[in-house]
Amino acid sequence: MEIVIEDPQIMDYDMNDLKQRKTTGISHLENNNFKEAVNVYKKILSDYPEDVESYLLLGDLYIANEDYPSAEKLYQKALSLEPNNEVIQRRVKLSAFELTTHASEEIPTDSVSVSKMLQDITGRPTPVTEAEILSAATLLDSIVHAHNPAEIVAKNLEQIDTLLPALIELNIRQAKNDRRFDLVNMLQALKENIESLKVEPNLAIDQNNRITNDIHIETKAVLINVVFLVPDSENKSERILTFQNVLEKNGTNVIFADFEPDFNKSDIDLVVSFNAHVNPAMMEKMASYSAQRIPLVLDLDDDFEYMPINHPDYTNAGLGSLEKSRSYTAAMLFANLITVPGESMAAHIKETGYNVEVVPFGWSKKNEQWQKYNALRTSVNIGLVGIQGNFEDVQKYRRIIIRILREYPQTRLVVCGDPVTYKLFENISENRRVFLPRVPAEEMPYILNQIDVLLVPLNSTPYHLVSTDRLLVQASVKGIPWIASPMPDYIRWQAGGVTAENPDEWHSYLRQFIQDQELRKTLGHAGKKQALLREDVIIGEQWFSLINKVVANSKQ
Repeated sequence: MEIVIEDPQIMDYDMNDLKQRKTTGISHLENNNFKEAVNVYKKILSDYPEDVESYLLLGDLYIANEDYPSAEKLYQKALSLEPNNEVIQRRVKLSAFELTTHASEEIPTDSVSVSKMLQDITGRPTPVTEAEILSAATLLDSIVHAHNPAEIVAKNLEQIDTLLPALIELNIRQAKNDRRFDLVNMLQALKENIESLKVEPNLAIDQNNRITNDIHIETKAVLINVVFLVPDSENKSERILTFQNVLEKNGTNVIFADFEPDFNKSDIDLVVSFNAHVNPAMMEKMASYSAQRIPLVLDLDDDFEYMPINHPDYTNAGLGSLEKSRSYTAAMLFANLITVPGESMAAHIKETGYNVEVVPFGWSKKNEQWQKYNALRTSVNIGLVGIQGNFEDVQKYRRIIIRILREYPQTRLVVCGDPVTYKLFENISENRRVFLPRVPAEEMPYILNQIDVLLVPLNSTPYHLVSTDRLLVQASVKGIPWIASPMPDYIRWQAGGVTAENPDEWHSYLRQFIQDQELRKTLGHAGKKQALLREDVIIGEQWFSLINKVVANSKQ
């Protein structure tokens, strides 16, 4: 009889071993040891070729490293094991898109690509061409030098309307040449808002100049009992408290699921679930409410599909496990409405056909720190506020920041959130740099009090491209000017700062901000004024209007 000697290591591979090895892999990721993490997951897949979670995690690692072909193969393998998993389907779609986008070294300048890119970013279907710029310049010159400028304007109203984006672009270029970044900021904001100023065909303007819908009149539902499903009732976010306050202000009884009284579910008008997938046990409650046709609203405060594995919240909230992924998909399917804090994030989720509305992050006067003036100091503090792993975004601009610190002895560097980022500047004397740990949202005013100019450099990753404008709004509340990478939601905000396209612009803007105190004040004031529109009472009422529509529609 043939005796087969089995490798004792193979015999030891059971589910406990698999869990332990995954824990080791996650530990490597949390410590930014990507090479070790890749090796762990590759070995897992060698021994457990049907472990979907490992295929996804390893695919995410390759995506983070911009190795799209490898990521696409891993996602496809995961999809072959779970062909109906919508999260995996979206991963495949992402990797295939990135693979197509990066397949060539050439810049995608074909008309379709350019048109789509510009429409996504600015809402304008076609770019401002050099011919339009020249035409706008010629028209502007003829108006300026005419004996009767009003007559010229009257005769060319249609052309002026067509060339309006080009006229603004012309002024932006001139403002940049004149180093008038305050004007650049205002003109860019105007350029971004042009499309939003146009009235849609189905809208009319009433006698008070308010836009109204001439087809559908909103009916306000009566909300008596609303249930909140939260992942951790002991640690409610500022966003949850804002929504709770607006409901109670309007006479609604808010019930947290942990303390739900024993009454008939027919008495519940609405259920609001926050980041439901973080606590998969919430799925049973959502399923129960959904089965009884109680309307459900799901609020997501981050794009968890794109959240990278080195994000400090990934272990708790990321979609790294099959259970979390399934819970995430289930929660979205149960929801009558999904609310998110950013336009780009909403666009991403809408791609899969969900009903999504934007309710941005706000701030509250109840936190007195927001209203306190920044301390006077002789130095100009340059701030970098990020999270663990943020150093990869800063590396590209490290030399520029060091150069500015050496060029201007009155400057000082403040790094918050990521100790590795702080270490990037260890060749700067300690008395000119300071590290502050990551803090909860309610303590952000304290961090911003230490900063005079905020820098927000981000690489163009899928996660960053759907980043919300929360940090820029917070800086604006404190009147702090900012320089940031051109992420879509940053461009939409614009107030109080500028977006920089390349290292030369970063260096030029930062020098200008350091040298010109009046410019910092002007931008800070503009940001502060715009931030008033994000006060929590305004955001809360916006959300309240949306959920009333959900309840009203469910009763029709």
